[in-house]
Amino acid sequence: MSDLLEHLLSRLQGVKEHGERYMACCPAHQDTSPSLSLSLGKDDRILLHCHAGCETRDVLAAVGLELKDLFPSGLSQEQRQQYLREKLEKEHRFECLVIEFGNGMVANGQEPSDDVARMALAQKRIEQLDQQLAALDKPEKPKWRAVLTPASTIKPIAIRWLWPAWIPKGKLTVLAGAGGAGKTTLAISLAATLTSGRRWPDGSLCTERGNVLIWTSEDDPADTLVPRLMAAGADLTRAHIIQGLINPEGEHEPFDPATDFDLLREAVDTIGGVSLLILDPVVNLVKGDMHKANDVRRSLQVVVDFAEQHDCAVLGISHFSKGSGGSSPADRVIGSQAFGALARTVLVAAKQEDSEVRVLARAKSNISNDNGGCSYSIEECTVSDGIETTRVLWGDFIEGSAREILANVERQMDNEPEDDDPAEALRRILGEGALTGKEAKRLMVENGYTQKQIRTAREKLSVATTREGFGKDIKSYWSLPPFMPSKPHSCPSSNVGTNGEKGHEWKNEARMEDAADNQKFSKTASKITDALQDEMVTLGSSLTTVNDNAEYF
Repeated sequence: MSDLLEHLLSRLQGVKEHGERYMACCPAHQDTSPSLSLSLGKDDRILLHCHAGCETRDVLAAVGLELKDLFPSGLSQEQRQQYLREKLEKEHRFECLVIEFGNGMVANGQEPSDDVARMALAQKRIEQLDQQLAALDKPEKPKWRAVLTPASTIKPIAIRWLWPAWIPKGKLTVLAGAGGAGKTTLAISLAATLTSGRRWPDGSLCTERGNVLIWTSEDDPADTLVPRLMAAGADLTRAHIIQGLINPEGEHEPFDPATDFDLLREAVDTIGGVSLLILDPVVNLVKGDMHKANDVRRSLQVVVDFAEQHDCAVLGISHFSKGSGGSSPADRVIGSQAFGALARTVLVAAKQEDSEVRVLARAKSNISNDNGGCSYSIEECTVSDGIETTRVLWGDFIEGSAREILANVERQMDNEPEDDDPAEALRRILGEGALTGKEAKRLMVENGYTQKQIRTAREKLSVATTREGFGKDIKSYWSLPPFMPSKPHSCPSSNVGTNGEKGHEWKNEARMEDAADNQKFSKTASKITDALQDEMVTLGSSLTTVNDNAEYF
């Protein structure tokens, strides 16, 4: 007896041996007289048949097994399919014999009586078996499988560079920087070098001219992009601006990189290929939340695939996060860290305060040296018929890491500039009056602040929260408190107080420890009201009780 058959028999009741086969009670129906036949077939396959008409799948399911458990592990898929065909055909012949036998009794004038139900079951089983046999004749849909390739069979190739050691072909590069660094003008300068075949900022020669695609949601092609390309000395026949979509009826629509990116594939073929694609800003490609790694990775995968398929360098322009000064330069890119993780190279640009000195540095490179940078400045000039524009003037190569280069230019101090303070930004946003929490958060995010920074600013300012509406229509409003101290020991204004005398509550200054306690309480209250807001959206019917608790805080 094989191990497979012994394992199956151990799960059945009323097992009896009859020569080379076994009979047992079928677990798929109330079997009082053993009607389940079992034996070993070719290649140690288990042959199983219920003479009461139960399907093999049902019999196996009743004892916690599947069809695959009838076969030795060494059988191929083709062998298993052949066995299943033979079994179904055998069951089909048996059920036909049941019908034939019943019809013979009727023809001889005998009443089948108890066998009428069995004949009806036989007819039903024949129809089911016909469907199963027809399904076996259909070609099996190919299944996905993992491809494992020995490293010894993969031919190594060198990294292909657009700008050697700075911008690779076939990969995504991110260029990030603070406002005023001139990122777009800088990218236009690189595009001009590629189209005209001149020298890169570090002095290396561009040995192969190529086409450039430019998409931007921030600059007008006619009055900004083209004049800058002209000032940079670009070959305008090789520079192409993505300006929108057109259908066969001649209707135009804006180009949305988050949804229309696949249309670029066909368009690129019409211009003879592309060597550089500039996306400004790259965050516009994200479908969903740019602060969520999964949303960013899914959205940028189409860009990564495009770059590889067309051997095209993709330069995505982005901004620094607010309040990120002093962090690792690669981590300062706004949004999820997935932007920097997907990019093979991250370039950062910065401008020295009260000066025209700017620098470009390599903050990260998975495929080359990531030290060193180039200085540059941006000057005004005129092109064509006196059109005023700007262009980049490249300076010297700079030694050092990106962190060192940026620190020298930005002159980072222990405290960040007041303009970079999230609390000050939130104070300005709410200064005009109350806003919905959703609108206030949106404005903060658009200004480059993270959710954590928004929460910290809200706690620091002791932002008051009120709610209106019910159920799904509930809205949360943020507003500044009536008196907002600039420091823990500040005095209230002359018309604020509770003792009738206004001003100070005591002759001495308000105690700092009391202010600290109040600030600690406001942080706790802010967190509790956030939690209550979430509960109110989901509980609905309990909103009144929850809202009472919210008002307490």
